[in-house]
Amino acid sequence: MLKKLSFLLLIAFLSIITTIYLHKNKHKKPATLNLVSLHKIKTLDPILCIDTHSFIHINSVYETLFKYDPFQKNEIKPCLSKNLPIKENNSYVIKLKKGVKFQNDECFSEGKGRELKSHDIKFSILRNADPNLNGKHFWLLDGKIKGLNRWRKNQRKKNQTDYNEEVEGLKIIDDYTIKISFEGDNRQFYQIFASPFSVIIPKEAQDYYKKDFGNSPVGTGPYEIKKFDPQSNKIVYSKNSNYRDERFPTEIPENLKLKFKNSLGKTLPLVDNIIVHIVTETSTRLLKFKNREVDAINITNDNINFSLIKDGKLISDLEKKGIYLYNKNEVNTSYIGFNFNNKIFNNIKLRRAISLAFDRKKYNKLFYNDNSTTAQSMIPPSIEGYEKKYINPYCAYDVERAKQLLEEAGYPQGKGLPKITLDIRSGTIYRQKAIFFKECMREIGIEIKIRTNPFSELLNRIFKGNFMLFDLNWQLDFPDAENILQLFYSKHITPNGFNFTRFKNEKFDELYEKINLISDQERRIILYEEMNRILGDLVPAIFLNHKNHLVLCQPWISYIWTPFNFDLIQYIDIDDTIKQKFQISK
Repeated sequence: MLKKLSFLLLIAFLSIITTIYLHKNKHKKPATLNLVSLHKIKTLDPILCIDTHSFIHINSVYETLFKYDPFQKNEIKPCLSKNLPIKENNSYVIKLKKGVKFQNDECFSEGKGRELKSHDIKFSILRNADPNLNGKHFWLLDGKIKGLNRWRKNQRKKNQTDYNEEVEGLKIIDDYTIKISFEGDNRQFYQIFASPFSVIIPKEAQDYYKKDFGNSPVGTGPYEIKKFDPQSNKIVYSKNSNYRDERFPTEIPENLKLKFKNSLGKTLPLVDNIIVHIVTETSTRLLKFKNREVDAINITNDNINFSLIKDGKLISDLEKKGIYLYNKNEVNTSYIGFNFNNKIFNNIKLRRAISLAFDRKKYNKLFYNDNSTTAQSMIPPSIEGYEKKYINPYCAYDVERAKQLLEEAGYPQGKGLPKITLDIRSGTIYRQKAIFFKECMREIGIEIKIRTNPFSELLNRIFKGNFMLFDLNWQLDFPDAENILQLFYSKHITPNGFNFTRFKNEKFDELYEKINLISDQERRIILYEEMNRILGDLVPAIFLNHKNHLVLCQPWISYIWTPFNFDLIQYIDIDDTIKQKFQISK
């Protein structure tokens, strides 16, 4: 009897403990992921953004027809589309997934998000082409979809854009099917509609929010941002309650299975809430990370990695705390661009002298701890068209040759040359890099004035042409050299595209136009290499480096990043057990 009573008391005790645990967890706050962004975001309007920082936010709220598989290199898979359509006579018939809904928002009837339909695809394509919205990404559609350029031309003559006007290459077949027809053999179909600026939006949102649309994103993605304030120092995400049943893949490469073992098959997004803190200063970001206030910080552009990383590995003090380094090749090129609207930069010997006076090796050591690749021209490693053995003579560090060229340019020891202004983004690290550049130029007699700008203002200056030199990094949107070579195509001179330097060269333009007529990739690569060498020889910019993606991660998160995915926040998970363990021992 005593044993039975003891057993019953034990059962009762366990029952009480279980009830308390379940009650506590029932009211437990959902896990919150705390991340950091280096720059304030000016707008979340997809057609007006050009920077990676903005697109990470945009592609967490909005979605594209196709997307890159984050676990299979450069492989495109369906997103909003039901499958990957097959080309027939230069046309693609796209079938949409059924049951995909936009987030709940007051722009819809009764505030309830409606189902995605094929007319949303047409509207979003036309919006990218709308001349009255001054979008930045029409260059990717220019001359490709049948009748789209004609539609764009017609809208210029109207006071209000007519989205109901027929376009030959955009045919809605039914609510879930749209046919897109191209002028010729378009090999970039999947890449275009997997690009971060090809997201799908509802017309109701544009009509309802009007000029405030850029602060009021309404998408089908895993997260929603209820209130976006460009002046705020944080952006708050919450899980989209209308998001469909998407799962973390169960079939991923073997080398990743251990890292993501707790995520396989889970419903996406893995974390319900996200706070992105806007922190511009390196020291403040690092302090927040060391205090466990944020879960990860990007140190790609920070020279603090010099004191944190030795021989490609984290110092032992950080490893003992469970912190790990995520180190992966980015697909980008950093460069200092000339403004060819300024007549002094039409002098090729001046441009070559400036390039030769810049010490890239020391720059890489000082600011990247040798964790970047010195650039010889624009095409980055891992992209076809990049020549590993190509050595650009004007990317060498040769002060004497630079002085000689400067004299031949008509400016012996810099005499007669006006002071040159270099526009950079705000932040200590960017100013330090600019000062290094300034010191390099002083060696040959060139005086540099540094002007700092908030990142959005720097981009504004570049678009308006209000600069002499600018410092920028181009992250490729898709894995094709065309995406970076287009920065020097004359028909893409801003505002018609992203040729910020205003560079013009007939031979380069001829080759650029030719690549769009060639479907054979081997022939295209030959042209890419030739175009890259033209840029290397003519020096329309000072080619700096190709950076690695370096992120410090707390031990409780499973971090992932790939070059062409901008929606990866949904795949990041928090292990509460590990987090509690480290917070207790803090």
